[in-house]
Amino acid sequence: MNLYRKFVTILILLFIPFIIKSQINTILPNISSCNGNVIVPIVVNNCDSIEAISLTLYFDTNSLIYSGFQQKHPLLQSMIINKANNKVYISWASVNNINIGNDTLVKLGFVFMADSSKIDWDTLSAGNCEYSNSQGNIIQSHFTGNTIVSTFSSPNLISPVNSSTEINNIINFSWGFTNCSNLFKYQLSSDSSFNYLINDTTITTPNIEINNLLNFSTYYWRVAAIDTLNNFKWSEKRSFYYAFLPGINNNNQNGLYPNSQFLYPNPCKWNYFYINNRVGNVVEIRIYNSQGRLVKSLLRDNLDSSTSVEMINVSELANGIYYVIYKFNKDSNIYYTSSKLIIEK
Repeated sequence: MNLYRKFVTILILLFIPFIIKSQINTILPNISSCNGNVIVPIVVNNCDSIEAISLTLYFDTNSLIYSGFQQKHPLLQSMIINKANNKVYISWASVNNINIGNDTLVKLGFVFMADSSKIDWDTLSAGNCEYSNSQGNIIQSHFTGNTIVSTFSSPNLISPVNSSTEINNIINFSWGFTNCSNLFKYQLSSDSSFNYLINDTTITTPNIEINNLLNFSTYYWRVAAIDTLNNFKWSEKRSFYYAFLPGINNNNQNGLYPNSQFLYPNPCKWNYFYINNRVGNVVEIRIYNSQGRLVKSLLRDNLDSSTSVEMINVSELANGIYYVIYKFNKDSNIYYTSSKLIIEK
């Protein structure tokens, strides 16, 4: 019994290479591409001693449009290719066997219009995917479909960083180039839903300069890459707070108000400084570092409007240059003013 098993095992091992070699593998390689025209090759392995070919593949018409074949194998010039609905039919026959080996049967053209799409073989319907030899026998075959994946990507926003504070009159917006696109749509809005656009520009360069924004306001911006099919791929949404401080002059929404006696001591060599409340009711204080980052914020609930001065604790701030913006109420009007603060503890 053991000798019999060994004999059977040896026969199986001898015939496995023959069985594997005799199988025709038909492959649609996976493809990464920009949206637009793509070429899908039909690749075969061990495609020998064939006299007839019948292939059917189907595709998603919502994401792909068949545009015709590009190139046939030299031995298959009489191949017939037809398209009906969401299927491509390929047929060929000859009176003589041919050997193709490992090569490409044909290259099919499609217009690709989505993030991804699947192309596969119709192997469930009898006679739709098979090869036969001169005796009319079906040759053992294996079929592999493919996925087309778009490399079209959204822009990577660079500057300004999200939730920053911009203290320059001219703001430079920049982002990275993207694959499959050299055209961008830049949008700047006063609301996070982008219903009230301040700037809506189509541009070829990955940067734009904007000036003369409304002071002490929050803005939102985003950028879309645009491909050759006019598809849009939007970036993330970013926001920033605009507080233009030209030489640390006074700024407000309803005229100017002097700030010469608002802040002391300056330079501040302690862990706190004072703000003068006598000119009006200070309702908000914002402190920014030299890069325009908000480092401290105090609202009305944290301030004592009944006193003539307000002590502001800055023990957590390192030595350096800071910008202090005050929002205060006087005679039912809202005013803003600002000062440069130097901390030298």
